[in-house]
Amino acid sequence: MILILTLNKKCSYVVLNFVELWSQQTLLIFLPAGTEVVDGGDKMDVTNLQVGIIAHLQWKSKLADFFYGVEELTLADVPDHTRCDFGKLLYGTVLEEFSDFDEMSTLENLHKEVHDDIKTLIQMPLEERKGAKGKQALDEFKKKCDRLVEIMEHLEVQAKQN
Repeated sequence: MILILTLNKKCSYVVLNFVELWSQQTLLIFLPAGTEVVDGGDKMDVTNLQVGIIAHLQWKSKLADFFYGVEELTLADVPDHTRCDFGKLLYGTVLEEFSDFDEMSTLENLHKEVHDDIKTLIQMPLEERKGAKGKQALDEFKKKCDRLVEIMEHLEVQAKQN
């Protein structure tokens, strides 16, 4: 579930520092007052894309916390790549809507890989996770996540131009 809240001008410093809270399966996102949030269903809109970017960046952080023993994660915590908020959007109409977008195939494959990597890393034994192999796997995951976000941001630019 995603809950998007808008803040009044007195709280705008929170938006500048971009504060988001994670509570179980609810992502809380704070936007400046006056931000229009439209539920476009499966239609691509920049707000939905920004939610996807934020959620995947958050997974990067959550997985790092998991590796350092700060966060507990199980496979049940990892949504399927087609069922996360961005996946629903992607497989709703975005693939068709942006079929002329050069990196769409890369985006789709990388999105699935990121979800698969999260599952693999969560299942990695503790000793392996703490060793060189685990650190390398985490670094590779972070690079994939950064690339995914980079492509999503490029898509965001395309969506704004359309």
